[in-house]
Amino acid sequence: MAEEGFHDYTLATNLERLVAQVEQCFRGWMLTGLENISHMPPATGPDKQPTNVVRVSNALKHKLPWREQPYVLTLHVPYMKEAELQAAKQRQQQQQQRLR
Repeated sequence: MAEEGFHDYTLATNLERLVAQVEQCFRGWMLTGLENISHMPPATGPDKQPTNVVRVSNALKHKLPWREQPYVLTLHVPYMKEAELQAAKQRQQQQQQRLR
């Protein structure tokens, strides 16, 4: 597996460059962690009321020749209130203790 900081500048096609940017976006989300993302303010619906989902979007800088608009990746993560997060952490710790 390639090193995390390695960038391959020999990518030959526009599609390969786009895929590299998609991978970079996914890596950034993984480094941030879903748990941290789930604490962000929830998205608002059409009625401007908060939903139970956090949306994180990333516009890709690279465009393909047949599309003028940039592609946008959006990650949808369930919103977790602090009390729900604490309960989830406790359940996870209990499961880990049972496995030991």
